[in-house]
Amino acid sequence: MEACTLCQKQPADKTGSHLIPSFLLKMVENYDGSNKRDRGLGFRLTAEDTEVHFERAVSGEKITEVMGELPEEELRNYPSPSIRDYVYCSNCEKFFGKLESAYAPTLSKDGKDNYPSTDDPLTATLFWLSIFWRASAAGTYGFSLGENEQEQLRSILVYYTESDAGSDQPEGLQTLRYKIIRSVGFAKQLTGFISFDPAETEPYCAVIGEYAAFLYFDQVKTAQIPDDFFGFEKVVADAKVNSSTTGEQILAVPDDVFLAANNKLALKMSELKTNYFSGLIIGTAKIYFGFNGKLPADTIKGIAIKIPDSDQPSGKKYSKKEVMELIASELSVYFESLKIESK
Repeated sequence: MEACTLCQKQPADKTGSHLIPSFLLKMVENYDGSNKRDRGLGFRLTAEDTEVHFERAVSGEKITEVMGELPEEELRNYPSPSIRDYVYCSNCEKFFGKLESAYAPTLSKDGKDNYPSTDDPLTATLFWLSIFWRASAAGTYGFSLGENEQEQLRSILVYYTESDAGSDQPEGLQTLRYKIIRSVGFAKQLTGFISFDPAETEPYCAVIGEYAAFLYFDQVKTAQIPDDFFGFEKVVADAKVNSSTTGEQILAVPDDVFLAANNKLALKMSELKTNYFSGLIIGTAKIYFGFNGKLPADTIKGIAIKIPDSDQPSGKKYSKKEVMELIASELSVYFESLKIESK
């Protein structure tokens, strides 16, 4: 058994570990809007593929709606990328659990502008640091901290897993700063998303459900604003700077800010997938049909449009297999029509 990713000493013996705390993950993936466990259903979107995942308490009716009929043995093949087995030891898993339990009551807090969420700045800071570290160390979200920065966070977190951790804060913690933006209750109305910006480094940026978080490793750079992060760059300057010694404050924003972020994500994914589909259509025509000419733009567009219009369930229509089959079928019809026209 491999060693725990955090302490790097004890065996990584825990299963079902959350990379994103469960109460935040529910904001994104609980399909029925409930707070019940194991009811997560979500989609992992990339330009090349759309992967569906669901947890064990999702109803068979819902699975069929999203995926179509699945054989019983296939139901275990769609695990959540945010839940992993054998990455942490029992002690480190317990540490994460304590952080999450201590921070969870802040979800019930509300206010205007920058409101106080907790008077325990150390726990709040460790909570958000743990999320950035877990996401980076796991490599699940296409995001990574710098090597030295990841090790800095790991060392800080490991320090607090020790039962004899003193009151003195470890080296590297005092210079860290972060900001939090939240639209209270947004997740109860609309489904949010999870995204860690792979490009921004000062600050590192994340959006999870109705929260957006910004992590600064250099305390003198907290005035810096990300170039483009789903529109949050327009409001992050108004958020208070938090540290491990000052009580956390969260900038409350209207739902429109997170709704705009959802729309920006949809537009971004549409552009990425359109470009990918166009390249795939051209490549398929060349490799599988031996066509070395230039496909008309209208033909490429016409085939690409048919992908989202497919009769396949939402969990399958954007999968690599289904997309390739549709493209091959449509190109076959197209090239057959050229033969008929040439006669």
